[in-house]
Amino acid sequence: MPSGHAAYGLAKCQFNMSNLWFYALDGTQHGPMPTEELQALLGTKLPKSTLVWSEGMESWVAAEKVEELVGLVAHPPQPRLVVQPRVPQPVVEAEGYGGSSSARANPAQRNSPPATSYNDSLVRGRQAWARFFARSIDVTLFYVLCITLLGGEIIGGNMATLFIPVMMLCMIPVEAWCLSRWGLTPGKWVFRVRVVHQDNRYLTFEEAIRRTLKVTISGMALGFLLLQTLFNVLAYKEFVATGTTSWDRKYHSVVQFGARTSMHTGIAILMVVLFMLWLNTMNSAAGAL
Repeated sequence: MPSGHAAYGLAKCQFNMSNLWFYALDGTQHGPMPTEELQALLGTKLPKSTLVWSEGMESWVAAEKVEELVGLVAHPPQPRLVVQPRVPQPVVEAEGYGGSSSARANPAQRNSPPATSYNDSLVRGRQAWARFFARSIDVTLFYVLCITLLGGEIIGGNMATLFIPVMMLCMIPVEAWCLSRWGLTPGKWVFRVRVVHQDNRYLTFEEAIRRTLKVTISGMALGFLLLQTLFNVLAYKEFVATGTTSWDRKYHSVVQFGARTSMHTGIAILMVVLFMLWLNTMNSAAGAL
């Protein structure tokens, strides 16, 4: 887990006045903020040894060791030159949802800095499990719907091997429609997980289709059990390390998390009980044939 000062030399990153920066002070992460705002702080309130990070850097380093900031720290910009960024009006209501552990200060931030503490990893781990269980509920509900409509015979015989992958592909437009309308699916609602665009708006249907397709293939291996387990583990490790996933980066989406209440927990337990009863009914019906 990257942390601390670079051992030798100056850290290099692609410098652009539109870069967004994070800094760590007294064990707390601050940001993101534009370059000119960080310049002003480093020239007035923050010491040159302050740890900073921006996209393209491999680790947190002291500001004085960042090549692009060395001259800027020595010559802070005049207050009249500091341009405050214009924050666009959000089109998605907060409704109790916040950003992931890596984007608490700005839920619409696309890229995340490395985790700075063990607590960050714990929070991200819990969020990763919330995402996993939310998707598990969605897949289970769609599975029950398909079996109920098509009959239990569909998972027998020659169709058994192909049923799950075909079902997963058929689920893509359904999930995409839900995300484009509410940013939620039934499972995501239960676990208080919401998907929005980094511009703090709902994904379009086309954007949601592309994202869900990549999740289905890269995150779930189309439901092929052994591959799915491997892909789940890799996605979990990536999320804990970076606070995001490859599909969220590629399609500019942000996953937000809300606090679960006893009502959400009760509904989750009820769904598990109902699914077990449904399985028992299906087994009894199959045994009677």
